Amino acid sequence: MAIRLYTGRRGDHMSKIFLMVIFFCMSHELLLGANKDFELKFEEFEKNPFLKPDPFSSTLKLDKEKLKEIVNMGVPIIPKIIDKLRKNSSSGVAITIITYLTKIQFEFIYDENKCIYTYNDYNNYAYSPPVFQKGKVKFDSIWVYWWDSGRKLTPEIFKRKYETYQTAKNSGKEDELEKAYIKLQNMGIIILPNLLEKIESGDKELIPIFKYLSNQKNLKTVEDCKVWWEENKRKYKDLLNY
Repeated sequence: MAIRLYTGRRGDHMSKIFLMVIFFCMSHELLLGANKDFELKFEEFEKNPFLKPDPFSSTLKLDKEKLKEIVNMGVPIIPKIIDKLRKNSSSGVAITIITYLTKIQFEFIYDENKCIYTYNDYNNYAYSPPVFQKGKVKFDSIWVYWWDSGRKLTPEIFKRKYETYQTAKNSGKEDELEKAYIKLQNMGIIILPNLLEKIESGDKELIPIFKYLSNQKNLKTVEDCKVWWEENKRKYKDLLNY
């Protein structure tokens, strides 16, 4: 019996399917490995977040090497940190990691009478530490709120803070300009595309913020920022999907 070999278009089609299956399997294995690596590193850091105590000092020092190992896993682990905070809103380790990763500094006011934190940029959110929570009232971490809802307000908040920055710059008052500049920077890595838009429009004074938030000290020109973003924006896909 003669065996007929399939060649041509059908053979090419089957080869493509085979390669897609192989790629999917490899990606799945890499993802499982990355998840396992993250969980192991997080668990170890959570168990021992501090360096061995100095017998001559009462100050505990954070183990920055363990922290660095996790932070170096990059922006893609942010959803995993959020999951940790859903389970434990006051996890110091998770809060430390996500703060280092996102470089966000929230603006808040603490009401001592009500034992509640309110946030300047998020009028419909408030937080009360677990020790002050009563009954079944549950306050999610500001980070969980930010991930679920606050991120959607990024364009609006950036627009407002950028306008404040422009007004301060035009006023010639250095102290006001510095405050406005820092408040813009404290919005964190989520504003990288917003910054790039302004930089490409001619506001080169924002390049230092872009360098800081991207951890790229060698960026010097508009083109540098543009090229870097094009090469790395895929890593920010989940973060910017709001």
